[in-house]
Amino acid sequence: MIQAALKDLGLLARKRRIVFIVLIISITCSFLVISLMTGVVRDLIRSAGMGSMWNTFTIEVPEGIGAEELAERYEALLSGSSPSTVFAASFDGSPSAVVIGWYGKNENRWFVQDEGRFLDDSDVKYAAKVAVVSEELYPAFAFEEGVHPVQAAGTDVNIIGVGTVPTGVLFTGAADVFDRYINGASGTVILPITTFTELGLTANLIRVEYSVGSEKIMARYHAFLESVFPGAQITDPVIAETFYSASMKEAISRSAGLIMLAFINIAALYVYWLLMMRRTHTLYMVCGASRSTVITMILLEWFLLTLLGYILYVTIQYCSMTVLEFMGIEPISSAAVQAFCFVFIYLISTSLMIRQVIRNAQIHSEVI
Repeated sequence: MIQAALKDLGLLARKRRIVFIVLIISITCSFLVISLMTGVVRDLIRSAGMGSMWNTFTIEVPEGIGAEELAERYEALLSGSSPSTVFAASFDGSPSAVVIGWYGKNENRWFVQDEGRFLDDSDVKYAAKVAVVSEELYPAFAFEEGVHPVQAAGTDVNIIGVGTVPTGVLFTGAADVFDRYINGASGTVILPITTFTELGLTANLIRVEYSVGSEKIMARYHAFLESVFPGAQITDPVIAETFYSASMKEAISRSAGLIMLAFINIAALYVYWLLMMRRTHTLYMVCGASRSTVITMILLEWFLLTLLGYILYVTIQYCSMTVLEFMGIEPISSAAVQAFCFVFIYLISTSLMIRQVIRNAQIHSEVI
């Protein structure tokens, strides 16, 4: 059966070389479009999920709460829910730095770190005397991790990282609160949240980031925060319909449209190939081949055609990865995902064309 299918494709390649090449190239291009656009959609969705400020609650800490009590509330906050990020900001209103106690990762979501490293789990666990500072607070020209100190609550802590930290960016989505408490700061010092409380610092503001997928989830987190900080003013995150979000939706819609067109293109190629091979399949039936044999032949031949296009697509993608990375495009690269896409596309195109496949496995006197 496989030999017969390969013979048919070889005959097609010799007698209708241009048609055969166009078929393979078109299938390859469809795979490329699906891979690239799926990568684009994935990156756009990932970028949307990284907009931390839109999932962040802002808590105005009531006056009179000391460092020890605040530490207990931090502990209740971290143990009672699963926030992605928590940071507490302390600022006395003078032209000095904002001191922030931090729990969680940064990964350049909140600000860009230029040198060194960010706080890790062990820094938080052991209340390490380390800090990440904004660039204007670093005292030397060349960065050296852990060499130069900065003062926080009258204590020297070693600088392990330097970043571009516009304080206002940390309070995106809570501009009015920022203006009341933090405006006028001349730099930022970020400590592990455990070090922050150990140094006896109290917070004016606390920001807590969750994954908020609905109004119901937001209300649940709001109620929890009220139980931890009774009497505090809590500002919920607001997802604004900005130009950026509208552009992202438009980009995702266009990418999804291109993916759909690629699927339609493969289905159209399948139809064209079936119509082109109709006479050959009829001759098989006339020569005594059973209907099931002809259907199996058709499915096998289309599988081999799709496989050729897939192999060419993988080769092109592998050879152009450097160019794609330079352009900031990350196509599907996992071998398992690529194989799944190949099987999925083959099965979808076959299921869509199954009626035409069955029609081809009949005797059509007009094509003999």
